[in-house]
Amino acid sequence: MTNKTIYAQKVTSWERAHFYDRLLWLFPLTFLCHIYEESHGFFNWVTVTLGGRMVEKLFYINNATFVLLSCGLCWLCHHKMKPWALFLLFFWVGAQSFWDGVFHIYEQYHLNTYSPGYFTSIFLYLPAYGYLSYLVIRERFLILGLWLVTFLISPLALLFTIWAGLYHFQPLPWARLF
Repeated sequence: MTNKTIYAQKVTSWERAHFYDRLLWLFPLTFLCHIYEESHGFFNWVTVTLGGRMVEKLFYINNATFVLLSCGLCWLCHHKMKPWALFLLFFWVGAQSFWDGVFHIYEQYHLNTYSPGYFTSIFLYLPAYGYLSYLVIRERFLILGLWLVTFLISPLALLFTIWAGLYHFQPLPWARLF
Protein backbone atom coordinates (compact mmCIF):
# COMPACT_ATOMS: atom_id res chain seq x y z
CA MET A 1 0.00 0.00 0.00
CA THR A 2 1.22 3.48 -0.82
CA ASN A 3 1.41 6.34 1.63
CA LYS A 4 -1.34 8.07 -0.33
CA THR A 5 -3.68 5.08 0.13
CA ILE A 6 -2.91 4.82 3.84
CA TYR A 7 -3.57 8.54 4.28
CA ALA A 8 -6.88 8.29 2.39
CA GLN A 9 -7.96 5.38 4.60
CA LYS A 10 -7.09 7.37 7.74
CA VAL A 11 -9.08 10.37 6.54
CA THR A 12 -12.06 8.20 5.62
CA SER A 13 -11.89 6.48 9.00
CA TRP A 14 -11.71 9.84 10.80
CA GLU A 15 -14.69 11.19 8.82
CA ARG A 16 -16.73 8.09 9.65
CA ALA A 17 -15.81 8.26 13.36
CA HIS A 18 -16.48 12.00 13.72
CA PHE A 19 -19.41 12.56 11.40
CA TYR A 20 -21.97 12.78 14.21
CA ASP A 21 -19.92 14.45 16.92
CA ARG A 22 -17.96 17.04 14.90
CA LEU A 23 -18.68 17.29 11.20
CA LEU A 24 -22.43 17.86 11.39
CA TRP A 25 -21.73 20.99 13.41
CA LEU A 26 -20.41 22.57 10.21
CA PHE A 27 -24.06 23.34 9.41
CA PRO A 28 -24.71 25.69 12.36
CA LEU A 29 -21.20 27.11 12.08
CA THR A 30 -21.64 28.08 8.43
CA PHE A 31 -25.09 29.42 9.28
CA LEU A 32 -23.62 31.73 11.93
CA CYS A 33 -21.08 33.03 9.40
CA HIS A 34 -23.91 33.56 6.90
CA ILE A 35 -25.94 35.50 9.45
CA TYR A 36 -22.93 37.72 10.12
CA GLU A 37 -22.65 38.54 6.41
CA GLU A 38 -26.39 39.12 6.12
CA SER A 39 -26.41 41.34 9.22
CA HIS A 40 -24.71 43.99 7.12
CA GLY A 41 -27.77 45.02 5.15
CA PHE A 42 -29.96 42.00 4.36
CA PHE A 43 -33.04 43.46 6.03
CA ASN A 44 -32.64 46.70 4.00
CA TRP A 45 -31.98 44.71 0.82
CA VAL A 46 -35.19 42.72 1.34
CA THR A 47 -37.22 45.91 1.69
CA VAL A 48 -35.61 47.99 -1.06
CA THR A 49 -34.63 45.36 -3.62
CA LEU A 50 -37.13 42.52 -3.15
CA GLY A 51 -40.10 44.60 -2.05
CA GLY A 52 -40.53 42.60 1.15
CA ARG A 53 -40.71 43.84 4.72
CA MET A 54 -37.92 43.05 7.11
CA VAL A 55 -36.75 44.97 10.13
CA GLU A 56 -33.51 44.35 11.97
CA LYS A 57 -35.17 42.96 15.10
CA LEU A 58 -37.20 40.42 13.09
CA PHE A 59 -34.05 39.44 11.19
CA TYR A 60 -32.25 38.55 14.43
CA ILE A 61 -35.25 36.78 15.98
CA ASN A 62 -35.76 34.63 12.87
CA ASN A 63 -32.09 33.76 12.61
CA ALA A 64 -31.70 33.00 16.32
CA THR A 65 -34.63 30.60 15.99
CA PHE A 66 -33.07 28.99 12.90
CA VAL A 67 -29.69 28.59 14.63
CA LEU A 68 -31.36 26.97 17.65
CA LEU A 69 -33.29 24.62 15.39
CA SER A 70 -30.11 23.71 13.47
CA CYS A 71 -28.25 23.06 16.72
CA GLY A 72 -31.16 21.05 18.08
CA LEU A 73 -31.25 18.86 14.98
CA CYS A 74 -27.47 18.35 15.09
CA TRP A 75 -27.74 17.41 18.77
CA LEU A 76 -30.58 14.98 17.93
CA CYS A 77 -28.49 13.38 15.17
CA HIS A 78 -25.50 13.10 17.48
CA HIS A 79 -27.50 11.38 20.23
CA LYS A 80 -29.75 9.17 18.10
CA MET A 81 -27.52 8.35 15.12
CA LYS A 82 -30.60 7.28 13.17
CA PRO A 83 -31.56 7.87 9.54
CA TRP A 84 -34.83 9.61 10.50
CA ALA A 85 -32.86 12.22 12.48
CA LEU A 86 -30.50 12.80 9.55
CA PHE A 87 -33.53 13.04 7.25
CA LEU A 88 -34.91 15.89 9.38
CA LEU A 89 -31.54 17.64 9.54
CA PHE A 90 -30.90 17.38 5.80
CA PHE A 91 -34.43 18.54 5.02
CA TRP A 92 -33.83 21.59 7.22
CA VAL A 93 -30.32 22.42 6.01
CA GLY A 94 -31.25 21.63 2.43
CA ALA A 95 -33.67 24.57 2.63
CA GLN A 96 -31.64 26.85 4.88
CA SER A 97 -28.19 26.17 3.42
CA PHE A 98 -28.21 24.72 -0.07
CA TRP A 99 -31.34 26.29 -1.53
CA ASP A 100 -30.81 29.55 0.36
CA GLY A 101 -27.34 29.63 -1.19
CA VAL A 102 -28.86 29.07 -4.63
CA PHE A 103 -31.35 31.87 -3.88
CA HIS A 104 -28.56 34.33 -3.02
CA ILE A 105 -26.52 33.43 -6.08
CA TYR A 106 -29.55 33.63 -8.36
CA GLU A 107 -30.75 36.95 -6.94
CA GLN A 108 -27.24 38.40 -7.21
CA TYR A 109 -27.20 37.50 -10.88
CA HIS A 110 -30.86 38.27 -11.61
CA LEU A 111 -30.95 41.68 -9.91
CA ASN A 112 -27.34 42.61 -10.66
CA THR A 113 -26.88 43.87 -7.12
CA TYR A 114 -25.07 42.51 -4.09
CA SER A 115 -27.25 40.08 -2.18
CA PRO A 116 -26.06 40.08 1.47
CA GLY A 117 -25.19 36.44 2.11
CA TYR A 118 -23.75 35.89 -1.36
CA PHE A 119 -20.15 35.15 -0.36
CA THR A 120 -20.91 32.79 2.52
CA SER A 121 -23.34 30.99 0.22
CA ILE A 122 -20.62 30.34 -2.33
CA PHE A 123 -17.68 29.68 -0.04
CA LEU A 124 -19.34 28.05 2.99
CA TYR A 125 -22.94 26.93 2.45
CA LEU A 126 -22.58 25.04 -0.80
CA PRO A 127 -19.23 23.36 -0.05
CA ALA A 128 -20.28 22.28 3.47
CA TYR A 129 -23.63 20.97 2.24
CA GLY A 130 -21.96 19.11 -0.65
CA TYR A 131 -19.26 17.61 1.55
CA LEU A 132 -21.63 16.45 4.29
CA SER A 133 -24.12 15.13 1.72
CA TYR A 134 -21.30 13.15 0.13
CA LEU A 135 -20.31 11.71 3.52
CA VAL A 136 -23.85 10.83 4.59
CA ILE A 137 -24.38 8.95 1.32
CA ARG A 138 -20.89 7.39 1.13
CA GLU A 139 -21.13 6.03 4.66
CA ARG A 140 -24.75 4.98 4.12
CA PHE A 141 -25.89 6.91 7.16
CA LEU A 142 -28.79 7.95 4.92
CA ILE A 143 -29.68 6.07 1.76
CA LEU A 144 -29.46 8.00 -1.49
CA GLY A 145 -33.23 7.88 -2.04
CA LEU A 146 -33.99 9.51 1.32
CA TRP A 147 -31.31 12.13 0.82
CA LEU A 148 -32.75 12.85 -2.62
CA VAL A 149 -36.23 13.31 -1.13
CA THR A 150 -34.84 15.89 1.32
CA PHE A 151 -33.02 17.64 -1.52
CA LEU A 152 -36.11 17.80 -3.73
CA ILE A 153 -38.70 18.85 -1.12
CA SER A 154 -36.57 21.29 0.88
CA PRO A 155 -37.03 24.12 -1.67
CA LEU A 156 -40.66 24.19 -0.54
CA ALA A 157 -39.47 24.89 3.00
CA LEU A 158 -37.30 27.76 1.76
CA LEU A 159 -40.19 29.13 -0.27
CA PHE A 160 -42.33 29.04 2.88
CA THR A 161 -39.55 30.80 4.83
CA ILE A 162 -39.35 33.52 2.18
CA TRP A 163 -43.12 33.90 2.04
CA ALA A 164 -43.49 34.03 5.83
CA GLY A 165 -40.31 35.91 6.79
CA LEU A 166 -39.88 38.37 3.94
CA TYR A 167 -43.43 38.87 2.69
CA HIS A 168 -45.45 38.07 5.85
CA PHE A 169 -47.87 35.77 4.03
CA GLN A 170 -48.72 38.43 1.44
CA PRO A 171 -48.68 37.50 -2.26
CA LEU A 172 -45.18 36.85 -3.54
CA PRO A 173 -43.95 39.29 -6.21
CA TRP A 174 -43.07 36.52 -8.69
CA ALA A 175 -42.14 38.98 -11.43
CA ARG A 176 -39.63 40.71 -9.17
CA LEU A 177 -38.14 37.43 -7.88
CA PHE A 178 -37.87 35.80 -11.29
